Amino acid sequence: MSELRFESISMPGARLGPANPFPPLQRPDQEAGLAHHAPTGGGMQGGILPYRLQDDYDRQLEQRAFQAAVIENEHLRATFLTQLGGRLWSLYDKFAGRELLRVNPIFQPANLGSRNAWFSGGVEWNMGVWGHSPLTASPLHAARTAADDGQCVLRMYAFERIRRACYQIDAMLPDGSRFLLVRVTIANPNGCDVPMYWWSNVAVPEAPGVRVLAPADTCRSFDYVARGLKEMSLPFHGGQELSYPTNFPAPSDLYFSVPRQSRPWITALDASGAGLIQTSTSLLKGRKLFKWGMGGRGRNWQGRLSLPGYPYIEIQAGLAGTQREFVAMPAGARWQWLEAYGLMEADPAAVHGGNWRAAREEVARRLDAALPAGELEHALSASDAMAGRPPVEVVQPGLGWGALEARRRASAGEPWPVGESMPFVHESLGEDQVPWLALLESSQMPYSPPDRPPGAYMVQAEWRRMLGESVGSGGGAHWLSRLHLGVMHYAAGDRRGAREAWEQSAASEVSVWALRNLAALAVIEGRKAEAADLYRRAFGMRDDLRPLAVECCRAMLAAGLAGELLTMMDRMPPGLATHGRIRGLKATALLAVGDCDAAERILLDGLDVADLREGEGTFQELWTEIQAAKLARRQGSPVTGSLRQEAGRLFPPPPWIDY
Repeated sequence: MSELRFESISMPGARLGPANPFPPLQRPDQEAGLAHHAPTGGGMQGGILPYRLQDDYDRQLEQRAFQAAVIENEHLRATFLTQLGGRLWSLYDKFAGRELLRVNPIFQPANLGSRNAWFSGGVEWNMGVWGHSPLTASPLHAARTAADDGQCVLRMYAFERIRRACYQIDAMLPDGSRFLLVRVTIANPNGCDVPMYWWSNVAVPEAPGVRVLAPADTCRSFDYVARGLKEMSLPFHGGQELSYPTNFPAPSDLYFSVPRQSRPWITALDASGAGLIQTSTSLLKGRKLFKWGMGGRGRNWQGRLSLPGYPYIEIQAGLAGTQREFVAMPAGARWQWLEAYGLMEADPAAVHGGNWRAAREEVARRLDAALPAGELEHALSASDAMAGRPPVEVVQPGLGWGALEARRRASAGEPWPVGESMPFVHESLGEDQVPWLALLESSQMPYSPPDRPPGAYMVQAEWRRMLGESVGSGGGAHWLSRLHLGVMHYAAGDRRGAREAWEQSAASEVSVWALRNLAALAVIEGRKAEAADLYRRAFGMRDDLRPLAVECCRAMLAAGLAGELLTMMDRMPPGLATHGRIRGLKATALLAVGDCDAAERILLDGLDVADLREGEGTFQELWTEIQAAKLARRQGSPVTGSLRQEAGRLFPPPPWIDY
């Protein structure tokens, strides 16, 4: 009989602190100038509100404990990190004595996620919104349940706040199975269609000779220069062999065009013809390969996310053909599919031979023998009853937003057609939900002093109406309720209403929170001088908040106040002044006042910015500007475009800032 246990595992990890207290008024990719990577069709969210950023982390590794769920049978052992998005962290084949995934030996967040913090390794479950899940570094509800035959099942589930939809993951290892079965359910409890997104991102080892195969003759690749998808034949395009990831110098995506009538699968096989294979029932049709590439920047990112010697690629499976698409999910719909993960051992001569079709057919034949497609479809239907039943025991409550939404709907007499399988228990309600629960039950948001953080945000229209009525009645009108109402107006696209609410909040009781929001809005609307003034006022009230300090520095630079900024930096608390992002901004200010040598010394002094954004070129560009300024000084000439090109050619940036 398979076994399920909940335990703590230990590994070196960086600190991941509390959420940023300020509302994110722009998506992280917008702030880094990367919005062109986002999907172009309908469904792209305007931001990540109501979520807050998870940007409080460092790069100092200490031994830390992580809550995990382990399910195993006689062949496989699967380990899930229940407090970190339910990630499948390890899948070990005991019979073969082989780890099938790339297990990251450390936990190191980096700025690649929709909420900033993201980490590599294992299998990540991405639901709802473009990019990495907002819950990738947050706890899920984790429960113990059982199949019809009594075998143990691990259930994890959550309420996603942007789509206002729920998802459930049921992980099973039946006796004798060589495949981990992962049943996924998405429920749209809303009375309207929602744009849906799902990708299971599977990290596997990158190594010379590893070949990625899928049942397709063509693929599409995202061109980061032309900013679009281009069609390519498999396995060769333009003389390049596409199926071996180590052939690529730069990061790239390959979306396999799997025919609708074909069984979907994807595998990464080493020189011996062995490796992990992922397959699924027919609903999960998309398949993708992502690789960092063998160039310097890709290697830097590999090293940044893990320890030396642990490079990885990702093979992925999704609802749509590419990650630039959403699928319309009807009101009240419940989508379900079954994924399988296991070892593929194929003939290496066929797998690595020159005949692409023969290589694919070899894998398909072996997969059909080990796990027939009909058997997988039957396992999906046979587990319907289990997937619809309540869990036997909720072992770890997740975030309390699902419980709060269930209460709101009950209070309003609205249906909550999620079903018994995902009980959002009362125990999950926590500090973040307390003021909203009070608003629901007493029609007033509780008051708290303005020196305290404003707490978690809410942007749903129903809550906006509720809070607006409360503030309008006068009984619940204070700085905090007006501050939250402004965030709600902003998320709804009403900037004028947001500004008025924040101004009223500050007039009621001035707070760093209202001043910062007004300053951030001024930045977005291009009012640079006003933004800098507001940020200075806010920072004067609280000089201990790193996110505020960073935003203030940026605003002052944009307003041409580099000299004043340097003076302010000299008075910053030591913990702020030595932060990597602040030091980088100081280098920018030094260059702006003409001290290119001092600016260069900061970059050469091993500058390490923990939350450097994927694709962000801030410090490479700063390095080139510094070198161009030094060349111009030597030549007695102004800095020109041609001089910048010469500086870039003669003086490449140090590797520790080249990402």
